[in-house]
Amino acid sequence: MRRCTQVQDTLKLEINQLNNRLSKNVLRTSKVVENYLAYHEHRRVFDPFLTPLGTVSDPFQSQPNPWISDTVDFWQHDKITGDISTRRLKLWEECFEELLADMLGRETLQKFLDKEYSGENLRFWWEVQKLRKCSCRMVPVLVTEIYNEFIDTNATSPVNVDCKVMEITEENLKNPNRWSFDEAADHIFCLMKNDSYQRFLRSDIYKDLLIQSKKKVSCLRNPAPAYSACSLVHILHASDFIRWADYPCNIASGHFMCAKVEGQR
Repeated sequence: MRRCTQVQDTLKLEINQLNNRLSKNVLRTSKVVENYLAYHEHRRVFDPFLTPLGTVSDPFQSQPNPWISDTVDFWQHDKITGDISTRRLKLWEECFEELLADMLGRETLQKFLDKEYSGENLRFWWEVQKLRKCSCRMVPVLVTEIYNEFIDTNATSPVNVDCKVMEITEENLKNPNRWSFDEAADHIFCLMKNDSYQRFLRSDIYKDLLIQSKKKVSCLRNPAPAYSACSLVHILHASDFIRWADYPCNIASGHFMCAKVEGQR
């Protein structure tokens, strides 16, 4: 009876503590609203539900709206074409997860990390992701490979994890499974997100890609003028450097077959 009373008192105390927490606002409502609005402004151009197609000058806008059609080409456009568009680069800026979710984004980040002599971090993280999804018979093989390459004291590409994470990983490896390296992978993920990712966005590699994508958009908006056969005829007639009789042309087909290379006055 006494023990039951103690349990009741403990539960009542916990309920009171939870009620007190509910009555106190940890975050200001205005700040929460501000964050939601900022997130909406950043994401709206990437979602046809928020920004109707055709309102943004970008090639991917020609795809059907996935919200009202049976195709998802709108979401897969960049991955299918392999083109690094401004939209794709802006998605990389949105968050580190968007960058890692894009195969081309991971490859670009890998090149940057290799230049900074920290490429093993991304390779380790990606191997752990593959370990989580591999078949059961491949788990022991991949665990051994990952340990020998990244964790062992004589590893070929050792990753930088603290002592506490290393102890947890060593303990997990006593019973190897697909989650043995989760703590180490999460630690490396945080390091890349808080440090490497920020430097990547300021790097010349990323800036060059952004400049190239903007040039492509500019070319699409201002294409080179196309001349018809008749237009070219008028241009040739207006030139003082060409005698029309010396240049027999097939106007009907639109192809000019010139018999003489040099023009005469």
